Amino acid sequence: MAADNLRALWEARKHELKLTQTEAAAKLGWTQGALAQYLNNLTELNPPAVIKLANFFGVDPRDIDPAATDTDFPCFVTFPSESGDSVTIDICNVKWVASVNDDGVITLTPPKK
Repeated sequence: MAADNLRALWEARKHELKLTQTEAAAKLGWTQGALAQYLNNLTELNPPAVIKLANFFGVDPRDIDPAATDTDFPCFVTFPSESGDSVTIDICNVKWVASVNDDGVITLTPPKK
């Protein structure tokens, strides 16, 4: 089921993202072959792969793998993906700001005291 959900998500979003499998794989730090194996259910999706893909697509990991439990994805966070975007993340009851720059580098900034 997870592979079917991933394939449906890919088909729905690839034109919006204007990416080929090769380009998407490069952004994920994978080869095109590795991404294709996940998309075609030749390699089983494990929690780290699901989290990476969920962050890439900006969805909850359970949108890809609804059978996952809280222990599979205890620390899922959607990080900003566009330059200038930011999100607030609560880590141990402290609100950090995650932002991304023009080079795609994500920075976590502690709250100002």
